[in-house]
Amino acid sequence: DVNKRLLIPFYWRGDVVGFTGRLFEPLEKVKYFTSLGYLKQEGTYKTTGYEKYNFRSNLDVEINNYIDFSADFSGIYEDFNRAGTSSTTIFSNLMRTAPTEVNRYSNGAYSEKSLYQEINNSGYNNSKNFTFQSKIALTIKVPFVDGLTLISQVGYDRIANRQKQHTTPFTYTQFNPTSGEFTESTPAGRGDTASLTENSNQGFLRTLEQIIDYKKTIGDHKIGAKLIYSRTESKYDFLSAGRSNLIGNSV
Repeated sequence: DVNKRLLIPFYWRGDVVGFTGRLFEPLEKVKYFTSLGYLKQEGTYKTTGYEKYNFRSNLDVEINNYIDFSADFSGIYEDFNRAGTSSTTIFSNLMRTAPTEVNRYSNGAYSEKSLYQEINNSGYNNSKNFTFQSKIALTIKVPFVDGLTLISQVGYDRIANRQKQHTTPFTYTQFNPTSGEFTESTPAGRGDTASLTENSNQGFLRTLEQIIDYKKTIGDHKIGAKLIYSRTESKYDFLSAGRSNLIGNSV
């Protein structure tokens, strides 16, 4: 009998949207499971957000009475969006700003103490991360040798991350209570310039294992032994670069 199940739960709460779909089908000799997921969540302010895509797939095949095959795959892709000014700085300034400070003057301009510019006009900080994991295994139960099993499996994992931050200075307004005049403070007048930093890394980890496993029960006694050969190979690349004193704010 075939018992196929497809589950797609969907959830929504405030600024969080996501769904997960799962497909599970057991057969007499083959079993597989597949899962797909998506999550989107807005941050505390509109220049922040998070998106995630994920998948998982598992396959188990009984080739015959002595040989089994299995394959497992999974991956996650993440996208982080943040303001150019870090959330640590924003909330630190929020906690330290007196409640009597002006956020926005009567002429519509934002003050030096306003967090609006830091949140909306300080640039951006974007990170994209990808993670992939996999394993393929072949299990052989040796005929005529009860309890002896040979396992050959290989695993391959890969990551790729990229982070780009563009910090831009912004204009704010100062008010002179003595003269009653508003003065605009510009980045050029303060000598502030934009900056850009970018970091990326990628790499893989490959593992090969050969296992000899023996289990035997004799009366009330259990005998077991395992011999494992494991070989691991990995390679990672890193790159980091930055530039300050940029003339423009568009990158």
